[in-house]
Amino acid sequence: MAVDALLAKAAHARVGHRLALHLPDGTKISPTVVAIYGRGLGIAELTLPRAALIGHVTSSFDSDVLVRDAGGADRKAVAAVLGRIGEDVTDPDGYPAAQDEDRKLNAWANTVMAGVPGGFAVVAAANTLVMTVLDRRRELSTLRPIGTTRRQVLGMVRWEALLVATAGIAAIALATLVPMTRGLTGEGPYVPPLVYAGFAGTAVALGLAATALPARVALRRAKP
Repeated sequence: MAVDALLAKAAHARVGHRLALHLPDGTKISPTVVAIYGRGLGIAELTLPRAALIGHVTSSFDSDVLVRDAGGADRKAVAAVLGRIGEDVTDPDGYPAAQDEDRKLNAWANTVMAGVPGGFAVVAAANTLVMTVLDRRRELSTLRPIGTTRRQVLGMVRWEALLVATAGIAAIALATLVPMTRGLTGEGPYVPPLVYAGFAGTAVALGLAATALPARVALRRAKP
């Protein structure tokens, strides 16, 4: 049995050790660890021989079968024969391309599912900022009679919003993203620069809009 490095570390397992497992049907086995590999998220946490799983899973059919043809064989003829027993037959170049398409579809689905709670979080954050500014109406209005201009008050509110948004972005990254990726992969997080820039820009724009607009309303009736 081959084991992912993170699982092996958590189970204190090394090559040559036996690891107690329960198969899908409840059968207990203790296979010997013969290899430890990294990046188990791209493969699996455990890799066992087919013979060890037959009879213990719901379906014993293979999802993928790798076939190597003999040197000089007619690949079209081989593909035609394999097509009679399999739904999809592809070559070494087509297989990773199909895997990439599956990953893109999964990424899109994950984005959509994350968008729903993300939308609720945006609404909640905006409401909180709006109510916070409106609660400061008396404070903001008091600044006008002592000589502070409307532009200066709005500038102060904008700087406060920028500070809160920047601190929030940094705190979220340090408190959630770093521990999560460290726990899942053992490595530091990687976010595409454009994605992170879009996230940061949206957070800053939301903070500015949710504070500047209610601040204008609060100052509308204030005396200059």
